[in-house]
Amino acid sequence: MSYSNSIERLKALSEDTVPTLRLHLPPNLAAAAARDAVALRIELDQAAAPDPGLIPVLALLQRWCGTPRPPPFIQLTRRQLRDLAAAAAGQPIFVENSGPGPWAHDALLDAPESPPAPAPPPTVPLRRARGSPAASEPLVVDGSEHYLAITLPSREDPR
Repeated sequence: MSYSNSIERLKALSEDTVPTLRLHLPPNLAAAAARDAVALRIELDQAAAPDPGLIPVLALLQRWCGTPRPPPFIQLTRRQLRDLAAAAAGQPIFVENSGPGPWAHDALLDAPESPPAPAPPPTVPLRRARGSPAASEPLVVDGSEHYLAITLPSREDPR
């Protein structure tokens, strides 16, 4: 059995079967959505004219990035991802498990039922020494071999 892409076979494929835009979802989508920080890998075929149905999606990406072309990676909040899914209008541009398909994770984009209560501000400024137990809080690392998310304990953390 031979596999070849003959001219006849390539002509048989319609241009609609190969989308000009693909948004790769991370394998840790549920955890990333819970953190309100979802990383997307963006593939955009610049050579092909985009499908008219993709114009709203491309407009959102351009507005968020502020560049004519979207970057290869972008981090979105749940609200932004909800807007992106609505703009896609069921088009199969979201890639998950190596296959493109329409958005199918509406439950992940809902806001958490009970947001965590903000911690009361400290009355006395805290100074942490490098060797103190509070300064050795672990980093939160999440991801896979293709995606990596690192959350520091605080903005003042020396790591």
